[in-house]
Amino acid sequence: MSEIIARNISDRCEKSQRAFELDLLRGVSVVMMILHHAIFDIRYVFEIDAFAWQESFFFQNLLRPPFVFLFLFVSGVCCSFSRSNYRRALKFAFVAVLFSLVFFIVSKITDSEMYIVSNVILILALGTFAYSVIESLERKKIIKDPEIWIISLAVVVLVLNVLFNRTGSMDMPWLSPLHKSFETGFGMADYMPVIPWISMFFSGALVGRLFYSSRRSLFPEPPSFLMKIFAPLIFTGRNALVFYLFHQPVILMVLFLLRETGII
Repeated sequence: MSEIIARNISDRCEKSQRAFELDLLRGVSVVMMILHHAIFDIRYVFEIDAFAWQESFFFQNLLRPPFVFLFLFVSGVCCSFSRSNYRRALKFAFVAVLFSLVFFIVSKITDSEMYIVSNVILILALGTFAYSVIESLERKKIIKDPEIWIISLAVVVLVLNVLFNRTGSMDMPWLSPLHKSFETGFGMADYMPVIPWISMFFSGALVGRLFYSSRRSLFPEPPSFLMKIFAPLIFTGRNALVFYLFHQPVILMVLFLLRETGII
């Protein structure tokens, strides 16, 4: 099976000049995200006394952030490969709004608090839109050195993060998508504020412009055995949005069936 996937990936890479290494890295981050959501659901949705280490400082501040960074970073790099970042931004925005709407309805129906006001898809939408604006201004020769603008945006985001952290909690729930210091007052199924995470996206966008301007892989002739080994992860990374959309319902359904059958 992996050989078939690897062969398909190889054929598609030759036609589209996709950078397999980016799909691989994004695939790793998606798999880790799926595992994280699975253990989160087990402990907090199904209230099973397991995986308590999720609440530890090590998990929250050292283990989880690198994988989130990896996903956002690679997504930023991929802007250099797209010929229509405006359209990609609209697609991400639609998915983000759809997610929020679905979880709002679920929260009301189940009388629970599983709202989503900001997640990684919203960050992708805003980051891709910002990049597309810079790209458009560059094409119209309104600005020069777009890399400086990307760096400036990342710096501004990081500075705002420091300032917000110093102000402490603020009772402004309508600004909760912006930063964690704006309290919502209700529970959320997923939460990732725009600040500071969007800066990770901008760092990837900068690397994309510096190293992937030719829209080609940095490793044009990867060993075939490595492509076979990493084929499942590359496939996952290439279809990251699909996995993101459907992994949580699948996890919840599987856990529900396991509970109904008395396995958990």
